[in-house]
Amino acid sequence: MLYSTLKVGEKEYKLRLTAQSSVEVEKQLGKSVYDMVLGIAPESMNTSSTKEDISIRGMSMPLISNIVTILHGSLQRYQHSVTLDDTYDIYDEYIDAGGSYMDFFEILMNVLKVSGFLPQEAKAEAAAARGTEQENSPKA
Repeated sequence: MLYSTLKVGEKEYKLRLTAQSSVEVEKQLGKSVYDMVLGIAPESMNTSSTKEDISIRGMSMPLISNIVTILHGSLQRYQHSVTLDDTYDIYDEYIDAGGSYMDFFEILMNVLKVSGFLPQEAKAEAAAARGTEQENSPKA
């Protein structure tokens, strides 16, 4: 099974959005995971950006609450006992270890790749990655 790995301190978490966890995340967000993360558009095209998203360089970026919701969903396949409160702690530990919001956004992009929302960079990479992990840890 393909997954992405998040390393926070001494702990490692396998991340992948399954169909079931994707549906649960979508229910919580009120929109598709794809729209939330990849619906990054110039503010002029996204009229809801002032209410739901943070504006950076004319693009709308997901709220931290949405990122944590997606992280929680992606933890459920392999760490199903992790609660939403635990997930907030994981995010805080990641930041405390030197990670950043933008670093974490990149991790979510990897989760979307291994979860089938985005194509892998190359078919050869995808074939080599099957059953292996993509490691993500904060850059100190």
